[in-house]
Amino acid sequence: MKKFVNRVKTLGTRFCCWFTQFVTRHPDSKADTNQQLTGKAAVVYYGNVTLQSIKTTVYYLLGVLGIAVVFGLGLFGGYFVSIIDATPIPTETAMKATLSNTSRTSSMYFAHNVKLSDVKSDLYSTKVNLNEMSPWLTKAIIATEDEDFYRHNGIVPKAVIRAFFSDLTGMGSQTGGSTLTQQVVKMMFLNSETTFKRKAAEIMLARRLNNHFSKNTILATYLNVATLGRNNKGQNIAGVEAAAQGLFGVSAKEVNLPEAAFIAGLPQSPFVYTPYTADGKLKTSLKAGINRQQTVLFRMYRAGVISHRQYVAAKSFDLKGAFLQPEKADQDDDEYGYVYNMVLSEAKSLLAEKLAKSDGHSAAELAKDSALNNDYLRQAGDLFASKNYRIKSTIDKDVYDRMQFVMRATRDTFGQTYTSSQINPKTGETETVKYPVQNGSVVLDNQTGAVLGFVGGVTG
Repeated sequence: MKKFVNRVKTLGTRFCCWFTQFVTRHPDSKADTNQQLTGKAAVVYYGNVTLQSIKTTVYYLLGVLGIAVVFGLGLFGGYFVSIIDATPIPTETAMKATLSNTSRTSSMYFAHNVKLSDVKSDLYSTKVNLNEMSPWLTKAIIATEDEDFYRHNGIVPKAVIRAFFSDLTGMGSQTGGSTLTQQVVKMMFLNSETTFKRKAAEIMLARRLNNHFSKNTILATYLNVATLGRNNKGQNIAGVEAAAQGLFGVSAKEVNLPEAAFIAGLPQSPFVYTPYTADGKLKTSLKAGINRQQTVLFRMYRAGVISHRQYVAAKSFDLKGAFLQPEKADQDDDEYGYVYNMVLSEAKSLLAEKLAKSDGHSAAELAKDSALNNDYLRQAGDLFASKNYRIKSTIDKDVYDRMQFVMRATRDTFGQTYTSSQINPKTGETETVKYPVQNGSVVLDNQTGAVLGFVGGVTG
């Protein structure tokens, strides 16, 4: 890239020298300007002078524009190179570890690496290998999202340039210019910001990913982590296995052509095309998702991966009848609800402070500006829900469990439990609610100040 920038600068210098020599030359006039010109000769002479002046002005403007373009390309190239130089380059081993762990949810731990819980992100996914997926899924995704996937080196330059000018001018398609490889980089290695700096890092990492890993590895990763709307329980789902199970009640290997085409159409706008609402009910209108499926089928036919007969048969498939009926989601175990909330809250605060610091904001600024602080807390929450962090705490599970046991064994001695009546907003029925006396206590390590266990309160 640096050699390219230096070459562009050299060409720019040569262009300037040529243009300077050109505009300083004056054409010899065949007419003697010291003589008085009249009639037709005067018209011809002054007409030639005018045309020559216009021509020289146009050349001058074109020259200035050319110099500006060359200078701009030099600056652009230099800025791009500086971003690449400042971007940490992950090792092949680190990239392999990231790609192999397609779980999008972070995990929390007690002390001594004892698992506490996964962060509740409402994102359900199940990893499967590429040979455990229907060939229709891979063909549909490639035909729809990246038709040149097996031919390019991780990026498509003309698509990147088109996307850049589209973002710059606000005109053109909203494709984003991203290959499947770039989309894997965005989901697995980068955050969700849309700055030019992130785009440059995305291009560099996509090339590196393409150089060190097979196309099938990259494709399998994409198919396991892509967000694909909701299932029939209203849960957010990622990956084709979760989509196949949650939409059609079959494994990813068992989906047929029209079902695969529907799943392949979801990544463009998962929550517009998904057939289910947040509570797991089928949407009143499925038109958007079905129209998108028809588009995917057409692209598969245009790419030559299905025949005309298969295309026609798939279009007439009863997709609505294949969707699962709504079900209720399983309820989470709330045994460690207090410690879960405390650990996650502390982790969000620490990560929010780190994110703010990377953007040039101090902890004092966050304390003064609640809106700014809430924005970084939201970003931290999104990262914990989608980037597979490991959150380690000092809470000793054995100490915590013993404290809860003592609290439950002695709760009747705390004082009187009060009750009140209220209307359940879901059922409309009057219910009796208990308000027990609360208790709170903490066990600390006196030497380090680490919290080893606590009682967060008494439930009804």
